[in-house]
Amino acid sequence: MAAASLDDVGRHPGNRSGNANLRWMLIHLVEETGRHADIVRELLDGAKGYY
Repeated sequence: MAAASLDDVGRHPGNRSGNANLRWMLIHLVEETGRHADIVRELLDGAKGYY
């Protein structure tokens, strides 16, 4: 990632749009990690999060 630009576009046959840039991928990764961490926390303490 250090050598890539945030505007570089990735290609994958499984992706219908086929044109996600590195910026979108990283933001999506952070969002999904946050959601999963919140789910684990809810399972541990039983308290509901924002969603």
